[in-house]
Amino acid sequence: MAEGVQAYLPLHRFQSLIKAFVFDMDGTLVDSKEAVIAQLTDYSLSLNREPLPREQLVKLIGRTDHDIARVLVGDDESTIERAIEWFNETHTKYYGKLAKLFPGVEDCLRFLKSKGYMLGIATNATAEMVRQFMEWSKLKDIVDASVSADEVPGKPAPDMILKLAELFGAEPSEIVYVGDTVLDVMAAKSAGALSIAVVCGVDTMDELLLAKPDLILPLASWVCRAFNI
Repeated sequence: MAEGVQAYLPLHRFQSLIKAFVFDMDGTLVDSKEAVIAQLTDYSLSLNREPLPREQLVKLIGRTDHDIARVLVGDDESTIERAIEWFNETHTKYYGKLAKLFPGVEDCLRFLKSKGYMLGIATNATAEMVRQFMEWSKLKDIVDASVSADEVPGKPAPDMILKLAELFGAEPSEIVYVGDTVLDVMAAKSAGALSIAVVCGVDTMDELLLAKPDLILPLASWVCRAFNI
């Protein structure tokens, strides 16, 4: 087992059973912390509101855009919808300048693809944000399918992973789901997928340990070495 890998299952026994790897987006594939903070700060300023402190904005990463908008503007649905439209319209402006793929992500995904695994994204972001992410990250030709929180209920509900299992013609138990938050671990466990948590995103090691994923890694790119693929 590679140094830095904390596993609770004999991973080599699962390799032949896996059909697909599914990844969260923000905090897992892409280091978007500064992009999200800048975007949400500017949105609050555009409304002449005091931005939330940085530590509170960080904790919003990984939640659905509907939930994020509610925190920023309150419970009025029309105001929430306008906020989500603004998030979608300005996504590339902030991500294109301030976000970047975590080290080794593209190489790992391309390697998994070359080995015949299906690849998916399950994210609490919107489908439009995923579309833009695919364009600027150059991962469009690698990822087979994605499911977002404006298409099915968001994490921690298992619906995204179950939908991707259906699209891939796989059982949930044949899917590895990789994410950086407790919500990701909960979704994977509820779906019956193998759960990998990475500590490069929002939630801390202690928070992730309490959620009891099957495996904890430093980065999503360590998936290849963890499974000896």
